[in-house]
Amino acid sequence: MGLDMRPMGKPKPGFEDRFEEIYKMLSSNKIPPSSSKEDLLKEWFTGQIKT
Repeated sequence: MGLDMRPMGKPKPGFEDRFEEIYKMLSSNKIPPSSSKEDLLKEWFTGQIKT
């Protein structure tokens, strides 16, 4: 049995660019002052299709 190389969901259609942008902000811990980590996580999970 193979392992899933992408354990997170994939972006919903039309949300790919924002999905990647949020992922980069969260993974590098470069969150804009106008946002919070919690808000970005909520938006990121909302824009996912669970795999």
